[in-house]
Amino acid sequence: MKLDFSYYMPTRIIFGCGKLSELETTPYLPGKKALVVIGASGAMKKHGYLDRVTKYLKNNGVETVVYDRIQPNPVSEHVEEGASVAKENGCDFVVGLGGGSTIDSAKSIAVMAVSAYYPEVAHGAGLTMLSVSYFTYLAERNPARFGDLARAMGEDIDGLPVKESAMAFIAGLNKLIRNAGLEEQKLADFGIQRNDLKTFAENSFYAMGSLFDITPVKLTLDDVLAIYENAYA
Repeated sequence: MKLDFSYYMPTRIIFGCGKLSELETTPYLPGKKALVVIGASGAMKKHGYLDRVTKYLKNNGVETVVYDRIQPNPVSEHVEEGASVAKENGCDFVVGLGGGSTIDSAKSIAVMAVSAYYPEVAHGAGLTMLSVSYFTYLAERNPARFGDLARAMGEDIDGLPVKESAMAFIAGLNKLIRNAGLEEQKLADFGIQRNDLKTFAENSFYAMGSLFDITPVKLTLDDVLAIYENAYA
């Protein structure tokens, strides 16, 4: 089987000497309350960077909560603790301030809405639990994009109409999840409450907003909420 594809994920990077101050004016911040992740050494506090960042964010209408326990060799316990702090304080995005350990830890804390707010949900499990609902929603509305995916999943779609070819991909996805032993997992099983789903849907536009621009179906907040609802239980 030969697969060819191209991948496009737009990312906004503001880089250069003095760019830190643009936190004060940029319109591209993804939320209104940030978890600022720094190292336990205290260097960001000592040299004034933490004060600058929190001031700039405040002037741009963003509240901040600081998590300052990241070690030079990060541990998973601190990533989980940081995610819990984000959840408890209602943070809707994460700022990593410092070196590689801090930046990597901040990315792990913020990897996706479900994992950030419920650290007991592994990233891959969260994606799996949403996948059937998400792709079914897309396949029903833009079936032409899914025939090749069905074939890549090993489904025989020769002679099938476009809509049935799209649903063949969903069948293949369900088989994969079943074979991996994950078909019984639902968001509700991890203590996620139904009234959390709207927050997750809203947060997805902050955390993954640029990806919505290249999704083959235009998704509104109500659409994303429906996807979460279908994956809930």
